[in-house]
Amino acid sequence: MGYGNFSMNLLAPFDARGDWCSTIMPGLEYNGFQVVEGFQYLGLGIIVLYAIISLLIVRKEITNKIFLIAALVPFLIGGAVFYKFEHVSFYQIVLLIGAVFFSVLMIFAFSHKTSKKYLWLFVPAFVCIVLALSHNVYLGSTRILRYSIFEEGLGFSLFQTIRASGRLFWVASLIFLVLGMYYLFIFFKSKSNALFILILCVIIQSYDVINLRGYIKNMNSNVHASKQEIIPERIRNMVLNSKKVDFLNTGDYQISFLAVKNKIPVNSFFMAHGSGILTKQKLARKKEGFEKGTTLLNDSTIYFVKVENDWNFPLQQDLRYYKCTKKLMAITTPDFIGIDNNGPIITKIKSSLNDVLKAVDENKLVIIAVKDEASTKLPAFFSNKLDLYYGSHLSALQFRESYIAVFSHGKLIHELFDMKKAIHFNTRLNGNEIEIISGSREENIASIKINGIEYSQNKRGLNIVTLDSLDRHNTLYFDTYGVEYKR
Repeated sequence: MGYGNFSMNLLAPFDARGDWCSTIMPGLEYNGFQVVEGFQYLGLGIIVLYAIISLLIVRKEITNKIFLIAALVPFLIGGAVFYKFEHVSFYQIVLLIGAVFFSVLMIFAFSHKTSKKYLWLFVPAFVCIVLALSHNVYLGSTRILRYSIFEEGLGFSLFQTIRASGRLFWVASLIFLVLGMYYLFIFFKSKSNALFILILCVIIQSYDVINLRGYIKNMNSNVHASKQEIIPERIRNMVLNSKKVDFLNTGDYQISFLAVKNKIPVNSFFMAHGSGILTKQKLARKKEGFEKGTTLLNDSTIYFVKVENDWNFPLQQDLRYYKCTKKLMAITTPDFIGIDNNGPIITKIKSSLNDVLKAVDENKLVIIAVKDEASTKLPAFFSNKLDLYYGSHLSALQFRESYIAVFSHGKLIHELFDMKKAIHFNTRLNGNEIEIISGSREENIASIKINGIEYSQNKRGLNIVTLDSLDRHNTLYFDTYGVEYKR
């Protein structure tokens, strides 16, 4: 899930992330992206405003003994952290003390009778800050606190809904900003003084973030330009002619933008919450429905999966696959309502090893790749026929040995064994670019790609793909380690 895996850093309000955002404040460096969830830089103008408000509160409350005790708390916290964690720098401690000091002063200032009615606003503010920091609290690259959260029940479900928790800080920052400006105006009898300070802080803030507008404009221009470059024209037209875009455990900003712009529904839930446990459970149920055949793909929907597709779609449903980008593949049914229906058809069938032998006899392209172990219960009738009639050496396959074989037009074209490492083999055959990987030990994979599309089911044993002259692909696998296959 996002909460706890990604958290706002305690230094985030002071971290400009570089000169693209601030012309004055330096960016901070961290080890690990999980410690800087979101963007929370306040801006130098707001930081100066909070510093001025802090001085005004100190000036007003300096003779109050309770205030002096409360004001010591941030320094005690900073000293304890600096003493316990050797990798925390003095600069980081100063920033931490400053943030806690301002928070304590604000609470104390609003605890007086005249402004006590607004004190409750600090409750949602601090709830948001606690959630933003998550239960893994980081100061720079150092985790200074970790506490347990609900492991089950209603509390657990509540935390699952929080993914990008760092953004919650902005709720707290707005509360502090409004209360800070309110305090500024009630402190000065002359409102012109308060207004002068606000104008000065606005000028500082504007100068500090002057580069931000240009950065955002350039970023949007680059994203806009990439829309036309990344999406192939055929995929673009298919999206525009579909009634829904369905991402399965993946996502793509350009395709989503194209669909939303043209009022085509997108299941963006999976994109925005891909790391959540509830999302994974929902995807698992959907995946199980495809594998059992209780859920079929829709003729009016275009689906997108990763190129290294691990979704086992219904055995009884033929599908068309299209290479979209280096990382993304589009899938439709043969009856897809879109204008492009020329992708290769893939059928996952319940078949026998005799059907594989028949495919070789019928001059089809037949590719075999082994994953893990395939020799223990490898049927003699299958290996002996391939050896005797086509010149292979499948009968000699050893325990957990990598193996690939390619048959075309009734002949063995390629055969490779390797006992120690995975086999990577590329070739061009019958106008098709073929990439095969068989790994039984170090990589433990069976991959069969034809023209960039993955057809192997990548299961233990023999993974086999057949291709006929009509560009129809059958993908099969046989667990010849754990299952006895008869003639």
